[in-house]
Amino acid sequence: MLEKNETPTPSQPGEMASAARRRPGRPTNGAPVAEVETRTLILKAARRLFMQRGFADVAVGEVAHAAGVTKPTLYYHFGDKEGLYADVLCDLMREVGGYIRSVTEADATARQRLEDLTAGYFQYADATMEPMLRDATELLGESHGRRVHETYAREMLAPIAELMRDGMRLGEIAEGNADFLVRAWFGLLDAFTAQGGHNARTPDEHRQVAIQVARFFLDGAAPR
Repeated sequence: MLEKNETPTPSQPGEMASAARRRPGRPTNGAPVAEVETRTLILKAARRLFMQRGFADVAVGEVAHAAGVTKPTLYYHFGDKEGLYADVLCDLMREVGGYIRSVTEADATARQRLEDLTAGYFQYADATMEPMLRDATELLGESHGRRVHETYAREMLAPIAELMRDGMRLGEIAEGNADFLVRAWFGLLDAFTAQGGHNARTPDEHRQVAIQVARFFLDGAAPR
């Protein structure tokens, strides 16, 4: 999910002349389209750098340079480094959440949807969001950390919990606490992620492991 390097964009004409009449870093005329485009460029550059090196090892100036904007422009859109990192995580969760919903809302059995979701995770991800979330509050502070956790619960946990409840309605999953089942499922994903990253297995190998994980999750280890 890492993005290709972005080509820095030149300053807009008249930016220097208008600087004294506006808040430092505030985008020039053309908003909201220009603001959305600038924000998107910054988020893409920041995601690539943060995912490669982590929060602590990335400087705001590096992100601004990679996005082709000034530091004041970055601060205008995101406030500070912590706000930028929180927005990167939330943006990533919304993107992943869209994929999760496309699978969990499909017209298929709960087992098939769970297998597809597991296979998709193994094929495209190297780690769950859990490690990043554990550090979110400490790194970002209470306000940004709470926003990240709320986005995670809404975009990623909620649709999977609904899949669990749907499985209960269909009689494929025993009645129980859907939120507990979601956490248990994520634990299995962590345990069976390919060592060396998602490229360490072929798509078919990912699918076979996903089938086994879904079978163990739904059927358990007891003889049938």
